[in-house]
Amino acid sequence: MATTKESFSNNPSNASNGLGSSLSTIGGVINLLKGIINTPKTPLPPLTTTELLGSLRFSGLSPIEIATSIISRKASAGIPTGPLPNGEDNIDLKMERIRVEEIVKAIQTTAKVEVVILPGTVSFVGASPAGPVKGVNDLPVKGYGVVR
Repeated sequence: MATTKESFSNNPSNASNGLGSSLSTIGGVINLLKGIINTPKTPLPPLTTTELLGSLRFSGLSPIEIATSIISRKASAGIPTGPLPNGEDNIDLKMERIRVEEIVKAIQTTAKVEVVILPGTVSFVGASPAGPVKGVNDLPVKGYGVVR
């Protein structure tokens, strides 16, 4: 059966979920998908100097700690996290750990960190045969890093 405007708009499931009018044409479906895909993300605020200095004590990403936290949240959401009714191990929990381990491994081995230091933010003092030299960077400085 061909999908027409009438068959979409007369479909009770579309009318009940409020999508009947937006999904009645191909353009409406495309606009809906564009809206989902292009949803703007709110950027994180810049870290303060205190937060940056505090990050020196971070131990790095731990797949076990992350998986444990996710499993704990599953339990608090009412998702069963114990053994299966037949007594076997919960395969979902094993997969959760594997999933997190792979994500962390990918971040640690393939993530690219680029840093830019804005002009005027690094001051320096030096010496030359002509006397002391003082100044600030007049161009952006670019650096690279890794995620741990």
